[in-house]
Amino acid sequence: MMYYLIRTGGDYRFFPELMPWQWLGDIEDQRYRFLSVAQRRRSAFQLAALSREEPLDLLPLDLKHDLDGHLMKQFNAEAARVSAAVGRLMASYSFLCHPFIPCFSLRSALTVMKTDNAKGKWYSLGSDVNALFYLPHKLYRNPPSPKTALTRIMDHLTMTGQRFNPAYAAVLDSFADILEQRGPHWFCSEGECASQAFLRRLRTDDPQREVFEEYFREMYSRFSEAKEVKADEFLKVMQEKEKGHKAEAEVYTHWIMASNANETAKEEADQINSLYKSKQLQPLMDSNSVVVFNENGEKVNDPQLLVASFQAFEGLKEAISDAIKRVKTGSSSEKQ
Repeated sequence: MMYYLIRTGGDYRFFPELMPWQWLGDIEDQRYRFLSVAQRRRSAFQLAALSREEPLDLLPLDLKHDLDGHLMKQFNAEAARVSAAVGRLMASYSFLCHPFIPCFSLRSALTVMKTDNAKGKWYSLGSDVNALFYLPHKLYRNPPSPKTALTRIMDHLTMTGQRFNPAYAAVLDSFADILEQRGPHWFCSEGECASQAFLRRLRTDDPQREVFEEYFREMYSRFSEAKEVKADEFLKVMQEKEKGHKAEAEVYTHWIMASNANETAKEEADQINSLYKSKQLQPLMDSNSVVVFNENGEKVNDPQLLVASFQAFEGLKEAISDAIKRVKTGSSSEKQ
């Protein structure tokens, strides 16, 4: 079913009774690509720990009894992450704004201009949107293919010193590969815009449909009033947008970490606070039984700084939650 939905973008109610044999072969190919990565990692972990049993990455140990529940938890977690990312993009009118390309930094702007050798134009939606939007030349407005988009994400992670779990990266690669098999019109039908293609896939009774319809109306309204950024103003305006975006990104990252904190992390934080109150934390840090690093990778030897960071984290978490509640209830006098 998952393969059918990704491959066709169709409705689950039209799932075929007999799948084409090419699809069955491709399913096995994609499964092999994942297992070739996950099994190699499992083998390395087993040899290092001399363990008899070790689960594959992203899968439970008992596939027979725990697989369905485990996958459902993963799907729900992935859906929550995607929803958060979509909401983040919607806040700056960057979700499905094709043919405009949103840029939040000077580096991304320089990369984007390479698509048409800087023949396009830059636009700003106003001071409340921390992004500039590049409109490429008409000949260069085709959306990128799924594989190209994934390659750009991987390149960005590499350039910023980050990376995905190898097994998760293999899943993403298979996902993009299946999507690309739809052909050049993998998301939009010919002559259809991105917003229409997205709404076409939403059920009419979907509770979020009204939210997206309102977003698209507001997005088109803002772009109709967008102001062109001239070449002599571009650098200054882009630096201002980048500064504002970094501040937004820090708050968003903090909110994601706070909202997704698991019970184990909360218990460990409570244990650290308990050790600090009983004055047992300093000896543990001195003996390297507890090792702490700050965001710059520097070792922290003062337990008071560690506890203060916990308190600051919780304080900012509550402030963000209050701000979100005020926006949702309309009690805020200014849109956050």
